[in-house]
This record gives sequence, structure tokens and C-alpha cells, in this order.
Amino acid sequence: MINILAIGATIAGVVAILAYVPQVAHLIKVKDSKGISFVAWLTWFLCNFILLIYAVSIKNIPYVIVYFLSCLANLTIIFLTAKYKNKKA
Repeated sequence: MINILAIGATIAGVVAILAYVPQVAHLIKVKDSKGISFVAWLTWFLCNFILLIYAVSIKNIPYVIVYFLSCLANLTIIFLTAKYKNKKA
């Protein structure tokens, strides 16, 4: 049972990371962050960062990887949102 849960958690982690790709691609393509909540993405970054610290503290490498990549994706979206704020392509 634990192996099935571990596999499911790993798959969920991969899907979670891939879920950031459309948002990043959209921001890069349209170069406009209208409708993107800076505060929401900052909050998600802070939550993922806390979870990253926890994953490091319990030495859970798969979760360290997932939360590190999530933080990186969050920061990318935060950066692009700030960069393209009130800009039109």
C-alpha cells in the first residue's frame, strides 16, 4: 500500500510541476500579466518554500525536488508578472 501511495505522490508531484508550464508560456507569449494575481503567486511561493524547508528537514529527496521546482516556477511567474505588469505586447 505504501508503494502505491509513493508512486501516486510522485506522479502528483510531476503533474504539479508540469501545471506551471502553460502559465509561464502564456506570460512569455503575450507579455501581459493582466489578470494574474501577484499576491496569489507570492502566497503560493511562500507556502511551497515552507514545505521545501520541511522536506529538507526530514530529508525527503523527492519532495525536496518537487518543492524546489515549484518554488522556481513560482518565482518565474512572479518575475514575469512584475515584468509585464500594465504592458501590452
